[in-house]
Amino acid sequence: MRPLAPTDYKLGHLETLQALTTVGSVSEAAWTDRYTYMSSLKDSYFVLVVCDGSGTVVGTGTVVAERKFIHGLGMVGHIEDIVVRKDQQGKKLGLRIIEALGHIAGEVGCYKVCIISQFFLSRVRMVKGVKGFVLIFVPLGVDDSRLLRGE
Repeated sequence: MRPLAPTDYKLGHLETLQALTTVGSVSEAAWTDRYTYMSSLKDSYFVLVVCDGSGTVVGTGTVVAERKFIHGLGMVGHIEDIVVRKDQQGKKLGLRIIEALGHIAGEVGCYKVCIISQFFLSRVRMVKGVKGFVLIFVPLGVDDSRLLRGE
């Protein structure tokens, strides 16, 4: 697992995201512009990727640090866009991405982490291992329950 890199357009970053949702037609130049912008905000956007043995991106996730006026101008981490390619599911990669993003959120000073997801509240205990964070799951009508199973 590593941070998103400028070469990841060619290594299948967008193809991996297509396993989650509609990506649209994004040129390499447009992807690079977005990458450059997000990378310039070094303390706000953190995108991780998991690659297979050939270097292809097979999993990804993002945490965004939101600045607040409350809690002494604290920050909240928002974990989003967690996806693992179908042929790599069942290896707990999704859970590892979530845990790593939660750790990053803590390192940059977030007082809690939120994940908006389909899971029932009783399933939250499965990922409460992210020390010191609140993980929130809200039904949105999209079945992504496979993530907590580590797929």
